[in-house]
Amino acid sequence: MFAFAEVEYHALLRHVPTRWLSLLPAIDRLVNTWPAVRSYFLSLGQEECPRILFDALRGNEHGEEDQCSELEVTLFFLQNTLKIFNCAVLSLESDSLTSIEVYALMNGLRTKLQQRNKDAFFGAKVDHILLSSDNLRVDRLKREFTSFYETAEIYLEKWFNFSETGHLFNIQCFNLKEKKEISYRQLTAAVSTLQMEDELDMDELYNENCVLQDVLRNLEINSHSVGGLWAQALRSRSAFPQYAKLLSFILSIPVSNAYSERVFSIMKGAWTDVRNRCSFNLVRSEIKVKMNLVMNCSEFHKYILGKTGVLAAVKSSAKYGDVPPQPR
Repeated sequence: MFAFAEVEYHALLRHVPTRWLSLLPAIDRLVNTWPAVRSYFLSLGQEECPRILFDALRGNEHGEEDQCSELEVTLFFLQNTLKIFNCAVLSLESDSLTSIEVYALMNGLRTKLQQRNKDAFFGAKVDHILLSSDNLRVDRLKREFTSFYETAEIYLEKWFNFSETGHLFNIQCFNLKEKKEISYRQLTAAVSTLQMEDELDMDELYNENCVLQDVLRNLEINSHSVGGLWAQALRSRSAFPQYAKLLSFILSIPVSNAYSERVFSIMKGAWTDVRNRCSFNLVRSEIKVKMNLVMNCSEFHKYILGKTGVLAAVKSSAKYGDVPPQPR
């Protein structure tokens, strides 16, 4: 069928509901192989192909070859719109993202949806098709796409606090990638929303903030993360004890559960029925290496060749010690 449609063969991808990032690749693959997929199901005929699918696919059966069906236009819309969700999820699941940056990320996503809805923008390709088509129910498609934007915005506002009284809004001032000056009013607002007034000496925090401004102005951004920038700024923790306590708390706020889920996923692959004699310490060490090692294979090979003690331990049977007693 791919040869008949003159399309390069690619297997269709399955979307996993619990894996948000699997949806866009599945839609992309379906759009790229659409001529072959459509031809296959139409070739089955009405008796073998599910009726709802057959009717949707033959929408332009008697039209011109280059005309799109409503189903295909909908796929183009999803292919375009899902990119902004995909980018947001990738950023949220990044190891370097901090709670300081979350509000700006989520507000940016909401703003993009609002602007698309306001401009009635459904993607350049979709807009071109809707303007040039004379056989599609254009008004109906536009209502459905607009409803998608509105539903997505309602969902975001339901599950994320966009108010200016929330802690994520008030800790934005610590984003050194966006600004290098923090006013005392912003500082007190952040401390108040975090309910840390009793934990910090506000007078000392003010004094530290005055001194810190010069440090922040001379800070080089480069490619460091927000956490890395603060690590540079507060290199001398003894000089900024109140600030260090405040930032330690803020940077410890988890952005998502992606990191912990990744740990469990790696652990599941490391501790299997085939490797059931591995000690707890071995599995723990493997997880630490896989989660924290930044070397590639060639760099690690060069590094490990000079570690004779590690090489000897790898060949020994010590890693199979501390095996817990098995139940009878």
